[in-house]
Amino acid sequence: MEHEIDEINRRLDKLENIFDTVNNLTVQIEKLALETKFMREDYNDLSSRVFSLEQKPVKRYDSAITTVITTLIGAIVGALVALVIKK
Repeated sequence: MEHEIDEINRRLDKLENIFDTVNNLTVQIEKLALETKFMREDYNDLSSRVFSLEQKPVKRYDSAITTVITTLIGAIVGALVALVIKK
């Protein structure tokens, strides 16, 4: 009988160790999930910042093209007006 009680106590100790290990793993997984959430938020923030930085050259290019087209149209209209006035 005493041997059976010792065996039960040994098995309970083993189960307590397993429970502690599982509990520690659960806590670590929760921390990891929280860190992953914050990393994802940081990634989204950085992604939006990079996108806005990428758009600046595009806006400048569009502005430059608009200026060139406006200048060409102005020059053509001016040349036509000058030709009409000379006649």
